[in-house]
Amino acid sequence: AAASFTEAVTGLAQGTGYFYVAEILDAAGGTVISTSAECTGATLSAIASCSAATDLAATTMTLNGAATNTVAVNGVRVRYGTATGVYTITTAEQGAAASFTEAVPGLTTLTDYFYVAEILDAAGGTVISTSAECTGATLSAIASCSAATDLAATTMTLNGAATNTVAGNVVRFRYGTATGVY
Repeated sequence: AAASFTEAVTGLAQGTGYFYVAEILDAAGGTVISTSAECTGATLSAIASCSAATDLAATTMTLNGAATNTVAVNGVRVRYGTATGVYTITTAEQGAAASFTEAVPGLTTLTDYFYVAEILDAAGGTVISTSAECTGATLSAIASCSAATDLAATTMTLNGAATNTVAGNVVRFRYGTATGVY
C-alpha cells in the first residue's frame, strides 16, 4: 500500500544546504528494501524584504521591512542610496526582529531614494539574506489650498498649507480668472 510520510527536523544550521533520501526498511527495521533517490531539501536562508517608506517629510523618511527564517542571533541593517543598486549609506545594525523600521534623517528634498534590507550572521559582519530592492520615495514639498475666506466686493483671503518644507523654501499663491491660468 502506498503511504506518504513526513518528519520534522530540528537543529539545522542556517545558511546550509541539505539533501535527503527516503527509504523503506524490512519488518525488522534493519535492511533497506527500497530503491531511493536523493532529494534536494533546501538551503535554510534568511530572507529580508522591504515595504513602502513611510513618514515622508522634506528631509526624512522611515524605511520598513521584514525578516523571515532568522534565528535569535541575526541582526538587521538597511543600506540606501540615491541610485538603484548603489547603496552608499548603511544604518546601524538592529537586533533580530520579524519586522523593523529605520528612521533616516538628513536626506535631500526632491531626491529619489532606494534601499535594501539585509540580515547579518551572528558575528554581524556577513550578509546571509537575499533582499529585493525597494524604492524609498522622492522627498518633495507639498502645497495645498483651502477655501478662500473674508470674501468682499473686491477682496478675499487665500488660505493654504505647506508641508515637507525646509529652511529657504518660499511659499506663494498665484491666482487667475480661469482654472489652470494663473
